[in-house]
Amino acid sequence: MNIRSFACAIVTLFIMVGVIRADTSLKDELTPQEFESAGLGRLTAEELSNLNRLVRVDREGESKPSSDGKGNSEPRDATFAVQGGEAGFGSERKVVRQLDHKTPKEIRSKIVGAFIGWTGHTTFRLENGQVWRQIDGTEFSVKVNDPVVIIRKASLGSYRLRIEGYSTQTTVQRVD
Repeated sequence: MNIRSFACAIVTLFIMVGVIRADTSLKDELTPQEFESAGLGRLTAEELSNLNRLVRVDREGESKPSSDGKGNSEPRDATFAVQGGEAGFGSERKVVRQLDHKTPKEIRSKIVGAFIGWTGHTTFRLENGQVWRQIDGTEFSVKVNDPVVIIRKASLGSYRLRIEGYSTQTTVQRVD
């Protein structure tokens, strides 16, 4: 992977997690260390300007000409969360930005019945009907009944689950 591809990948990642705002340049948004480690310091002024413009287009949801060469445009954010609100939490597809900005930053639900923790590949069936799967391989033992579960959005589009009253967390992915 060349340096330009790597820089674009890093910028796309920052866009996805909302680190970069539309009204500023990459140099303003990133620390000097982040800017250099992403290889952005090696770009020419013109290349950096073009990259800033692309970031603004992405963040502001402007239309971009399609690849058919006929000038037809399609919105950059054509895919988005399947549902809004709590029902859509965790079901976001791999996208740069969601159309529904009402998706919460966390949800609370319960695991009905006895719960003994997670083992590295545990599936969590919540009272609200959602099903989440552990994806990080950590282990945690506890014996509780009807525990309240808190799932929060984390960095890079991941989700962290914890049991209320405990600080131990695991990375999860929504299955259903």
